[in-house]
Amino acid sequence: MLAQNRLPTSLVKLPNRYRFAELEQLREMPGAVKAICTTLMKVWNADVDLQALAARGPRIIDLARIEAYIRDHLPGGMILQRELVSSAIANFLKPKQTPKQRSVVCATPKHEVIESLRWARQLIVSGRAQPHEIAVVASATEDWDEDFRVLVADSQLPLHLVHGRSATSTFLGQQAASLATVLLEGLSHDRVVRALRLLHNTPKLKSLPGDWHTNLSPDAPLLKLRHWQIFLDKLAEDPERPDFRPALLPILDLLSKGAPAAEQVGEELLSGQARAIWRRALLDGPQALMTTIGRLRVPDESDPNSNIIWGPAHTVVSAPRPFTLMLGLTSRHWPRQGREDALLPSHILDPALVEPTSVTVQDRTHFAVLRNAADEIVYSRSRRDSEGRLLGTSPLAPSEVASEHLQRSRIPQHAFSESDRLLARRQEFSETEGAKSAVSCYRNWRSPKITAHDGLLNSGDPVIEAAITRAHSATSLRRMLTDPLGFVWGYALGWKPPSPLSQEEPLALDNPTYGTLVHELLRETAASLESNGGFAAATPMQVESALAEAARRIALDWELTKPLPPSRLWQRTLTEARDTAFSALTWPLPKFKDQKTYVEVPFGGLEGSEDNCPWDRNALVAIPGLDLKLRGKIDRLDLDAKSTNARVIDYKTGRCPSEEPGLKNGQELQRCLYAVAVKALLAQVAAVEAALLYPGPEGNLFSLPDPSAQTTAAIPPRRNCLRARSSSIRFIPLPP
Repeated sequence: MLAQNRLPTSLVKLPNRYRFAELEQLREMPGAVKAICTTLMKVWNADVDLQALAARGPRIIDLARIEAYIRDHLPGGMILQRELVSSAIANFLKPKQTPKQRSVVCATPKHEVIESLRWARQLIVSGRAQPHEIAVVASATEDWDEDFRVLVADSQLPLHLVHGRSATSTFLGQQAASLATVLLEGLSHDRVVRALRLLHNTPKLKSLPGDWHTNLSPDAPLLKLRHWQIFLDKLAEDPERPDFRPALLPILDLLSKGAPAAEQVGEELLSGQARAIWRRALLDGPQALMTTIGRLRVPDESDPNSNIIWGPAHTVVSAPRPFTLMLGLTSRHWPRQGREDALLPSHILDPALVEPTSVTVQDRTHFAVLRNAADEIVYSRSRRDSEGRLLGTSPLAPSEVASEHLQRSRIPQHAFSESDRLLARRQEFSETEGAKSAVSCYRNWRSPKITAHDGLLNSGDPVIEAAITRAHSATSLRRMLTDPLGFVWGYALGWKPPSPLSQEEPLALDNPTYGTLVHELLRETAASLESNGGFAAATPMQVESALAEAARRIALDWELTKPLPPSRLWQRTLTEARDTAFSALTWPLPKFKDQKTYVEVPFGGLEGSEDNCPWDRNALVAIPGLDLKLRGKIDRLDLDAKSTNARVIDYKTGRCPSEEPGLKNGQELQRCLYAVAVKALLAQVAAVEAALLYPGPEGNLFSLPDPSAQTTAAIPPRRNCLRARSSSIRFIPLPP
């Protein structure tokens, strides 16, 4: 017997020696196999003889050849649909009866699923029905499948999916889907790690340790095969780490070939059911792998003869059950509207010949059969769809049955799961720890007092003390002053947001990344000029030449290690960064006598080159009058010959403000902190100019008068730092 939904599609793809008149050009196109299968099923359902109609056109001749091929290659025990229908009609005889009917109206499709599970639980618990006597059906299941998958797992009800499970809801389907994502969307850190971790049992990956991915840097984009090769080469230089290259590079090289290598990838990296899913998906073409895998379904391994069944009406109608609930009894689903065939449209062949019984008529027939075969039937519909659109009532809904409107928040007589039971028994739920914590947070949010949910901590907490007494950068001090609770989260508790690094090739660099590019250009150029006659003595032509060389080196390094925009956009970005850097390097500043310039100058124990420091970079730096240690890197430091006059420059690549920004309530601390550091580390310095430089045609230089006084005014005593603004910091809980 040939099952309607299990047509062996591999037989439809004829060998290349079969040539077609019109369908030859569609042979390798994505979706061709599915379209041919759909058309043939319609032809067989309509009992159309393609051989008799062959004279009407070459396309019908092509379909007749495919049908003949299938007939000749059917396995034993299988017959064509026409013969199957004839046998079924000969044995079809069912007496008509009037079932007990009920109609319910739910809020949404998900609410319909919840109510159907409650109904099934009630039938089983009351003893009125056994699981094998219960069916939940719909004309088409797509709107409810995902909710059934999730909620049935929570309810633990014995339910069989007649039409199978989504392939991507299984582990083997996830193996195939993750591999398809890498093939079609390209290599990346996250995609490769996810795919290879799911394929850990593959023979080619058994040599890799289970934690191999922990050796990868979270900041490495790894978007191209070259990125992986460079990074793995660096890892191999560490004698304490295993060499992953022999196992990883051949697989990465294969995956980098993309869709053309799809068949080879599936055969080498997948096995068993995962390989079968991959092969079925390839029938629609490698470019459609993701779409096809997402649409594929695998058989449900549970026993339909002992479980509740959920499936489409055209499948359940062959074995109706005494207790049936029909979902989606709206004008959109019962009955559905027919569509024109993709390969045999009306201008080629009369639709009545291909589909004498339209999908609309079929839905009406299925509805009547299921209703007449049931002892008890429930009609269910939702008031709105999942996107909020209002839905009309199906014309098949019996007008003599009054509809019962069910509220989403109602207390059911029979809950379908533990979470549903706790929702109904609110007093019991209020005694759980989760409910108590939620209520406490909700009340504290509205309390005028500072509570634990506002970040209140005990006095002298060692974790907070350690965070405050650490060596601070301008960033951590700014966070302490402007966002004390965020300071505690980040610097005391070590909480970090997900990495902002994009795993895709961007169309443009974001502002922080662009600023890093400009700063690297400034550092490389200034250091090169300083070592070749001095930065202060360099002419604009020398600056431009050194900047071009620095841009070449930095561009080569970034192209191998970072996610960058497409080539032309990247070259434009690089040109803009060079122009910005040239403006900064040639800004008209008064020169000191025998000036010496340092760039990216570390202090307070921060790592850096000793040759780039006019002081001991490990020496401690503290703010006068405050017990706060400092560390950081100064973008640029100019000193005269005797180091009595100094100038600190902090480059800014953002929008230039119209007036002196000042300290901006603690957000612009770099100038004053760097000036403090210079005075603390170079005792002979008599005067320090601290300035923000916004390069560019609309840029400006903002010098800060008396940095030491500004620092003292900006930063309160350390034990009051977190208390100073804590009253304005609150958690924002989810609404009840």
